[in-house]
Amino acid sequence: MLKINYLSQERFAKYGRIFEFTDSDDSYFQIQSDQAKAIGWRLALMKVSGRTFDKVNCHPNSVESFDPLRGTVVLIVAEPERPDDIEAFLLDKPVCLNKSVWHNVISLSQEAIVKIVENTYIESISYELGRNFEMGLLEIGRVVK
Repeated sequence: MLKINYLSQERFAKYGRIFEFTDSDDSYFQIQSDQAKAIGWRLALMKVSGRTFDKVNCHPNSVESFDPLRGTVVLIVAEPERPDDIEAFLLDKPVCLNKSVWHNVISLSQEAIVKIVENTYIESISYELGRNFEMGLLEIGRVVK
């Protein structure tokens, strides 16, 4: 069974960073991600309705942010060198994935909406995991559909 982790800076650091406003900084404007040589950015909304996945994707030329807007979302991630070694995180706050981090997104609610920000020109690579994973909520020993 794949365990869903809560997001924390320490636990998520090898995949990217969590967008958080730092109270220790007196600034009202805090840059969360800055790529000096980026060739433009695009912002998209992604509708997520599936609870199963059998592959992950990565983008070697771009960081990518995921910002949950509606529904309950789980972010699946794996380090660049180990796509089969996946972890799952409850996506309850915005995050930014490092370049080449393998990822997928599933919804535990009927459907969810996630805001995505990434380079305009994106290289995308898919990796088949060799099996189908199904995520769900457990309620006293049974899966809630």
